Amino acid sequence: MTAPVRLILTLHNHQPIGNFDGVFEAAYCDSYAPFLELLDEFPDIPVVLHISGSLLEWLTERHPEYIARVRGLVGRGQVELLGGPFYEPILASIPRRDRLGQIAAYKRHLEQTFATRVRGMWVPERVWEQAF
Repeated sequence: MTAPVRLILTLHNHQPIGNFDGVFEAAYCDSYAPFLELLDEFPDIPVVLHISGSLLEWLTERHPEYIARVRGLVGRGQVELLGGPFYEPILASIPRRDRLGQIAAYKRHLEQTFATRVRGMWVPERVWEQAF
C-alpha cells in the first residue's frame, strides 16, 4: 500500500499600493471572487490563502462581501490565512524594527478581521535572508 500524497495549496493574492482601481476590480471579478465561489463548492478541499494588506484594505472598502465570505471559509476550517508584512515590502531592504512592525501589525489586523490565529507568513517576492 502506498502512502497518501499530501499537497498544500497556497494562494497569494496581491495588488500593489497605488495600482489603478480598474486593475483591482478586474482582478476581483476575474480571479478573487470566482475562486471563492468555486472553493465553496468543494468544502473538503482546504487551502492556505495570503491576501496582501493593500489588497485587503481595498476589498474591505469595495467588496465587504468578499471579507465575509473569507471569514466564513476560515470559520469552517477550509481556509487558513497567512500573514506577512502589511504592505509587501522587500523585507531585506528595510530596518529590522520596520520588518517586525509590519509583520506584527498585519497579524493583528488579520486576527481581528477574521477571528483566527495567524501561524505563518508570506515572504514578499520570495526574498529571504539567513538573518531572518
